[in-house]
Amino acid sequence: MKQHCEAAMNAGAKGVKIICAGRLAGSEMARRETQKLGSIPLHTLDANVDYAVATSRTTYGTIGVKVWIYKGKFGEESERGARRRPRPPRRTGPAKKRGRLKVTPIEKDKSTPETDVIAPSVESGGGEQKSTEGNGLGVDSG
Repeated sequence: MKQHCEAAMNAGAKGVKIICAGRLAGSEMARRETQKLGSIPLHTLDANVDYAVATSRTTYGTIGVKVWIYKGKFGEESERGARRRPRPPRRTGPAKKRGRLKVTPIEKDKSTPETDVIAPSVESGGGEQKSTEGNGLGVDSG
């Protein structure tokens, strides 16, 4: 919880409060743990406070998490938010396919014997390869 409080403060929050309640770490007796950093004005109406609740149902019982994040007063622009650089665009296309091994013949040299030489190469496409021998390499006979 302490790491998440510090991460929120580093992201520009002015205050963070996290409460976890329930059978924490599988204990017999339910308890409540609180972690607080900075200030959280809960009674001030012009305070920009985000609040979230989550419930986790585990084999030992239910654990509830409540989070308050104080970002400053409404209408106030934070220094960190003003200097923040824009986020890169998200990927919207399909995921890339991994390259598959495709066998391609190498150019014949006139001084070599008549047998074909096959070399593997990586291609980023999808086609199946057919095998004429047990070693998995396709051999072109003439």
